Amino acid sequence: MSFPAHDARKSVLCIDVGGRTQDALLFSVGDDPQNTYRTVLPAPGLLLARRIAACTESRRDVYLHGPNMGRSFFSAVTAHVQAGCRAALHPATAEALFGDVASVTSQGIALAETCPEGHVPLLTGDVDASLWRQLCSMAGVGSPSLIAVAARDHGRYPGGDARAGRMALWREWLHKWDAGGDGGGRGADPKALVFDSAPPELTRLAAIQALTGGPVADSATAALLGLLAMRDVAQRSHRHGVLLINAGNTHLTGFLVYKERVLGVYEQHSQGPDVDRIIKELADFRLGWLPTEEVERSGGHGSVFLDLPAEAEGFGPAYITGPKRRILEGHGRMTTPFDDAALTGCFGLLYGTGFLPAAS
Repeated sequence: MSFPAHDARKSVLCIDVGGRTQDALLFSVGDDPQNTYRTVLPAPGLLLARRIAACTESRRDVYLHGPNMGRSFFSAVTAHVQAGCRAALHPATAEALFGDVASVTSQGIALAETCPEGHVPLLTGDVDASLWRQLCSMAGVGSPSLIAVAARDHGRYPGGDARAGRMALWREWLHKWDAGGDGGGRGADPKALVFDSAPPELTRLAAIQALTGGPVADSATAALLGLLAMRDVAQRSHRHGVLLINAGNTHLTGFLVYKERVLGVYEQHSQGPDVDRIIKELADFRLGWLPTEEVERSGGHGSVFLDLPAEAEGFGPAYITGPKRRILEGHGRMTTPFDDAALTGCFGLLYGTGFLPAAS
């Protein structure tokens, strides 16, 4: 990271783009985090899905064009085609969304450089920076000097296996940023995954950054940093290892953290296997006993580890955040950073970009 000095960026708008909501807060230097301006709105993917569904209802064909974004809207496109309506995608949009245009055309979706006659043009994209700046201006809170965004990025992976590719990225990150770079199990700094220049393989974050010009991070990383922004969580990680969990609407991510450094990552679907299976996997994950293949068999993404030090004492304490956190009731401490669970990722962006001071 190489963000500008604080006096050069007086305020930051943090946006966490999910599958159902986009959560935002505006923070100015010197603010009390408890008193930030904040809002929760429908996610861009959900809004696009609603527009497509309205076109299906009125029997109007659609044309999608624009940058990469989350693909939660695509079931609406499929339903649109199945209902006998036509859908077309700009080739660059199809390539950005799926990496393989053949998989798009095989579903009965056409490719078109320009909007076909009679089609309703619909713009893709996760963030409309001008809209957010206008909203801030209309609310009388001033335009932010920086926009930071988090979103879940499956990226583009060889062979099209997003689950395996995502775990490969976690594995690469853990070993690359492990203190000293020797894989000695001292852990990776999660702040290193708040990017002032998105890696090319993170295609969704790169598209967002092209729209905003500001720092970007994966939503799981942002949630992790939101938990570490809590002084009691960060300080406890210095006494022994902790398990930090973000239970999102569709994905659950667990991190093994010791001295604020990450030693392991676990990804599962929060709506996939039964809760007992998740609890068992988390118990094995704490001890470094969970093969990634076992998580894959239950429909999850997998698990990766560095060497787990004995001083971490099995990562016993668990802190859980996210909209689906109640599925793990009784298996850890329900944690809401700065009393707002919906804004965990936004507070994580604040912490990762240096707007919030170190918690310990």
